[in-house]
Amino acid sequence: MKDLTWITNILLQDNKSLH
Repeated sequence: MKDLTWITNILLQDNKSLH
């Protein structure tokens, strides 16, 4: 579960970078 936290964070940041 903890892994999902930072993975989601990275994914969200990547999404913002792409936009």
